[in-house]
Amino acid sequence: MPCWAFRESDLTVNIKNGKVYVSLAEQLLFASGSTEVDPKGVNALQQLAKAVKDQRDINILIEGHTDNVPISKKSQYMQDNWDLSVMRATAITRILVRSGVSPRQITASGRGEYMPLAPNDTPAKPPEKQAHGNYHHARSG
Repeated sequence: MPCWAFRESDLTVNIKNGKVYVSLAEQLLFASGSTEVDPKGVNALQQLAKAVKDQRDINILIEGHTDNVPISKKSQYMQDNWDLSVMRATAITRILVRSGVSPRQITASGRGEYMPLAPNDTPAKPPEKQAHGNYHHARSG
């Protein structure tokens, strides 16, 4: 299967080795410590849902990632970055389901600070910015 990509409103889709990888630019997703998706991100996810909702043979894995900066507001439901990453993945999942993707096709998972998208000590990407950079992968098969 060939590798192809398109970029529209900071939504990037790549197919590699038979798997579909979808990434959203950090400014489309979450404010630091938040689980609420930015309205631009909601729009991009609705576009994604239109593209995949009739593809019933695709299984979608939504992965949430954070940096290693502790969350500032702990609650009964959110104790740490692992919880935050799962809640963010669930927020993305709900938008896709409301937009027509079957919930049977989607798995939400959180990687927390244990698999950051960039090293926490990267000078070009300070740790506080990583919490915004959540990538969401759709994988077939």
